[in-house]
Amino acid sequence: MASVRSLKRVKAAVWKPPVYGALYKIEITRLDGTITDDITDIIFEGEVIDGVTDTIGNFSFTLDNSGENYTGVWSGGEILRLYIDYATSATTARFRGRIEKVSYQDQKIKIIGRSYSAKLLDITVTQTYSDMETSEIVKDLLDNYASDITYTNVNESDTNVTITWYQKPFWECIRELCHASGFDAYVDSNLDFHYFESGTINNTTEAVVHDSNLFEVGDFAYDHSLIKNRIIIYGANIGDLPLIYTTEDSGSISDYGIKELIIQDTNIVTMTQAEERADYELNLSKDPPLMGDVTSIGLATIQPGENVRISAPSSNLNPNYYKILTYKHKFEGFMKTTLTIEKEPKKIYHILRDRISNEQNIAEMPNPNEMRFSWNFDFESETGNHTNTEIIDGVLKTVSGQTTGTWISDVKTLDNNVIACDLRAAGTALSGTLWYVSTDSGQTWQTISNLNTNKNLIHGKNLRIKVELKSASTQINSLCLLYR
Repeated sequence: MASVRSLKRVKAAVWKPPVYGALYKIEITRLDGTITDDITDIIFEGEVIDGVTDTIGNFSFTLDNSGENYTGVWSGGEILRLYIDYATSATTARFRGRIEKVSYQDQKIKIIGRSYSAKLLDITVTQTYSDMETSEIVKDLLDNYASDITYTNVNESDTNVTITWYQKPFWECIRELCHASGFDAYVDSNLDFHYFESGTINNTTEAVVHDSNLFEVGDFAYDHSLIKNRIIIYGANIGDLPLIYTTEDSGSISDYGIKELIIQDTNIVTMTQAEERADYELNLSKDPPLMGDVTSIGLATIQPGENVRISAPSSNLNPNYYKILTYKHKFEGFMKTTLTIEKEPKKIYHILRDRISNEQNIAEMPNPNEMRFSWNFDFESETGNHTNTEIIDGVLKTVSGQTTGTWISDVKTLDNNVIACDLRAAGTALSGTLWYVSTDSGQTWQTISNLNTNKNLIHGKNLRIKVELKSASTQINSLCLLYR
């Protein structure tokens, strides 16, 4: 009987790295913006690191200054741009940062800085969002706090959240949205914000292939030390009662034992928020993450959060797409790229960052309207002008026998216009009391209808406060005007 075999042709898939090496150019634009210095050919050594969500990019270069051509040229704040292409010239911007430190030693200059998005670490957010889709929150945050950053690459998620932030660092807010939605985020070299579902973007240009462009595979393994399979959330107190939520994975506990993660965050104010955060953290940490580094000849087009094809069978990296959390371009006469795959090890700076974040979350935030200054009255000494009022034993009240009275503060003259305020008062029987603020020394009074609420003011520099007491029982122990 004749044998039968299939004559169907099967195409073999063979990954090939780009044929040409990556060409790079590095420039620094001086503070006046009129001169750009090309430093490509004077680099002794340097590196650029960038990543997604948990990583803010940074750079460091040591430059030849034997001719003293660049002594005193840069002092900090200058813009550094990295261009890389597979072409005869490098014209595509891949990274942008600002110089933060310039030092000189032995005819060399060392410059250190961070990516432009580092500024988002220093901006604080005070906002409340109710049942809003996360990408819309991202756009609103950028409109209100970082309008120089565009958002053409912000993708819609299927996650709505209710969340409140009191002077929380902008990037910590972004991290929370990423945690809730399963998205990643970064700011690119053109100052455009990227917000996209984690693990969904494949880089189809690059490949790291054994016996081709792969230099080495670092310590690559499943790290059991990062497993967390019981998540306990402590949110804000609701009244005087705690908000607590716990979730765990029985399979992970059976395999690896109990490994708890405690999260204390007073920005979590509802059980839904607590559940969303706990479920995300559990899904992220219940299994040991696959992690490590691979180093190759320079990769021109890599961007944070992309999936890149890697093949290194002898190191147990079977051909597949692997998610890149961070990359490092190193420059030593030529360029090589190290990719951190799937998840970074927790180094000291992660621990410090998380500790600082937790301490801030635990602290009370007394300034939800983001005022910048306060004007305080403890009424321990005589102050202001009285009509049927008096200050006795640290209390402002009506004089004996009177049921109404008016107190007007002295004038506080400022250097700049006041645009908004938030009036606070402590005492007894405050209901019915009328509150006013003036920005023109008392010629015009603006009514404060509600204490502890943002009030936009007619602009002026000469502050004054007026209080009209409407009851003999009213006693004001302290008064505070927050303003900006």
